[in-house]
Amino acid sequence: HQDSAYNDHISDFVTAWTPLSDVTPERGGVLLYSGSHRSSSVTHASGGTWASEAVMDLSEFEVVHPEIEAGDVLLFSSELFHESATYSSDSLRFSIDFRIFAGASDTTKSFYDPFEGSVTRSG
Repeated sequence: HQDSAYNDHISDFVTAWTPLSDVTPERGGVLLYSGSHRSSSVTHASGGTWASEAVMDLSEFEVVHPEIEAGDVLLFSSELFHESATYSSDSLRFSIDFRIFAGASDTTKSFYDPFEGSVTRSG
């Protein structure tokens, strides 16, 4: 999927994904489709609250499975196709992610502005 499909309230952004435990082949992580951000946004088919799949053949793109450590930050475009990798470990995997955008004109929702130290309310 592309994160842009989940965040239609933000016009242009970067995702910052941070694992809170080491990412290994057993612990899954994220698969990235190298170069796919050059494609435009495509239709996504809903599969539930947090499930959405792009209606597009991704076989032309190289799949990258980064092994990163807890606390590392993976930055990628909202248009980059990615998905969760297979998880085969008995230990839990936790991660957090953020959306980074330029300013108030890029979103229709309230957000925390770290430069002002306050919440900017939309509308």
